[in-house]
Amino acid sequence: AANKAEVAEAIRLANAYPEHVVALMIGNETQVSWSFHRVNQNVLIEYIRQVRAATAKPVSTADVSSYWSEPQSKAMAAELAFIVTHIYAMWNGQSIDSAMGWSKAQYASNTANHPNHQFVIGETGWATMVDYEAEEAKYITGKPGEENQARFHQDFIKWCTEEKIPNFYFVAF
Repeated sequence: AANKAEVAEAIRLANAYPEHVVALMIGNETQVSWSFHRVNQNVLIEYIRQVRAATAKPVSTADVSSYWSEPQSKAMAAELAFIVTHIYAMWNGQSIDSAMGWSKAQYASNTANHPNHQFVIGETGWATMVDYEAEEAKYITGKPGEENQARFHQDFIKWCTEEKIPNFYFVAF
């Protein structure tokens, strides 16, 4: 019921404020096994179809790069105006020295799996601090900190600018 209400409100807002709404994102990291808010792919596709039928705005969903490299992501991609991928080198066992190479390889794998789609990197970044008591900390081998964050940010922005890759750099506080 909560998902249906959110989708209905997203449609209402997109149609009420077309000059402000650029696109609609239906779901975020719902397809990966570790997601706390996992949604069956067919259910998510139905929500996406509902939104596409009710608004002229582009519709997409966001998920981690490993999902977009999997064969089952093709059914989802077929429903989307563009694809949003999340690429986190630090959370995938990469050091700062290997981070950009790994990120570029993930992006290349995603675009090769969906050659006719526009990709947007919706989340990426490098943490300044890590809670090593948290479950996900077991994947971190790279050193958190402002120096490495600055290096990753600079290298990432340079790459995206040179390759003309639309992106959002994730910052939390």
